[in-house]
Amino acid sequence: GMWSLLPELDLVFSNANFPKVVNGLAKAEEGVSSHICDEVSELKCEDQECWNQVAALFESEAAFRDHLAGMCSLFFLSKRKLVVSTIGEKGSVGVMPGPLGPDEEGIGLADVKGSWRPPDGSGEGGGKSRVSSLVFSCLEPVTRQRVRLRLLHCSAWPLREGEGVKDSTGAGDAFIAGFIAEAMRRQARGGGSIGSREPIAEKKMEVPWYDDVASALCSGSWVASRSLTAVGSRPGLPFASKKK
Repeated sequence: GMWSLLPELDLVFSNANFPKVVNGLAKAEEGVSSHICDEVSELKCEDQECWNQVAALFESEAAFRDHLAGMCSLFFLSKRKLVVSTIGEKGSVGVMPGPLGPDEEGIGLADVKGSWRPPDGSGEGGGKSRVSSLVFSCLEPVTRQRVRLRLLHCSAWPLREGEGVKDSTGAGDAFIAGFIAEAMRRQARGGGSIGSREPIAEKKMEVPWYDDVASALCSGSWVASRSLTAVGSRPGLPFASKKK
């Protein structure tokens, strides 16, 4: 079942409800899944103000902790590269490996990547998603050592003036398609594989490609916003063949 499939996954995408479902299923299981759920429930953030701002996106801090614990369970049960969860009109959140050392510390709750623009040239004048980041820690289930992870939040891409939500069917799938399309574009241009740690020769160290992940989150958010503007799952999508 799901527990045997997760270790084969590089990337995990989830809707807003699935992390909570994972927590419930894991707690009912005996063995590795329940053990992981117990360990990751002990979450600690290094910047309480940042934590509070992201927690405000959820119904309560308890709901945020429950959601994040579920995402961490998925992270540790998979290949530990990246877990992304959409959270409706609040955007999306992603969990990925945290900073390894001081060279990776300098990103707080601020823009991680502000230069991504849609292929159609929209998004000027502030009408775009914003990506923010915070570092938190939890107990690693195998070693029981405290490990640092990075949480990214990407706000929903704002609709254009005069547009409205006509149909949300397929918006989650559209988000995933947009994310993967940007990830593949960046990798083709010489970037790293999303969620991986690639060596940087000059520094003799490895860094997570959170810039690439941030751009992919923005792309997914934009494609999902286009999907919302038409009835049905496909008519609003920005296919390459639609370019003028």
